[in-house]
Amino acid sequence: MPPPEPKLKLLVRHSAAEKDVALAEELLGHLRPLERFAGIDVWSEVQAGGETKREVQQAIEQADVALLLLSSDFLSSRDLLDVELPQLLERQRAGRLRVIPWCCAPASGMSTPR
Repeated sequence: MPPPEPKLKLLVRHSAAEKDVALAEELLGHLRPLERFAGIDVWSEVQAGGETKREVQQAIEQADVALLLLSSDFLSSRDLLDVELPQLLERQRAGRLRVIPWCCAPASGMSTPR
């Protein structure tokens, strides 16, 4: 039986820190049945391998849902905070994306004002 057509494009973003990558890999393992049986298309740099800025930008533009794995390393990443996060939040304000922040590790910047 072929997998169903993707109904939802899920973008998983996390820092490049080893512990965040390990957590993302574990999460992706839990999402595989949804990809296979529910037609959810998951994009993560873990799955993409050596992702380029163009691939990340394309994934941001196509996503229906963005799951952000927040950690101190995520909050320390200039690319994530200064480039990608504003794009994701703008798409959410426009009603084209749902952003879900997931606090995966305590971080001092978690209460940083928007």
